[in-house]
Formats: sequence, structure tokens, C-alpha cells
Amino acid sequence: MYVDQVPDVHDFEADARDAGHPPLAALRLRLDEVAHYGRLKYGVAEVIHAATDGGADDVLLQLSVLWRINPARPGAEARAGRILDLIVDRLRATP
Repeated sequence: MYVDQVPDVHDFEADARDAGHPPLAALRLRLDEVAHYGRLKYGVAEVIHAATDGGADDVLLQLSVLWRINPARPGAEARAGRILDLIVDRLRATP
């Protein structure tokens, strides 16, 4: 999931008010969108599984740290790149 694909989470109250949904109902609708993107990315796990000879679980766990990088902070893309390099370098070093 990419930043431009994620709805602005700060708009929950405005969305709820405009659509007549209570705030938790608006949140649930947004979470449905997140789940949709998760299902689209499911195929990535299969590719990782094949590329890592079955080590997909560890790689996916390592990739999950990318969700913690604030894309608005300077250097976010470089930081993500360094993390991805570490993951791939470790895969190269694994017999």
C-alpha cells in the first residue's frame, strides 16, 4: 500500500459528518479499504515465498517495519531503501 492510496486518516470526523456516519462507522469503512489493499498485496507473499525458498514469513515480518516509517519525514524513502537493502543482503548471504 502506498501513501497516495491511503485515505487521509485525519478526515474521519469530516467524512462521518458529511456522510451521516458515526465516527466508528466511518473508521470501519476506512478499514475495509485497508483490507482491500491487503488482499491485493497477498500475491506479493507468494512471490517472496518462491524467491526465499520458503522463508516468506521472516521476510514479511521484516518488511512490516516499513509501515512504521513516517513518509512525511525527510529521508523516509532513503530509510526504507536501507531497510530493504538489509533484507535482500541477508537473503543473499543465506545458503
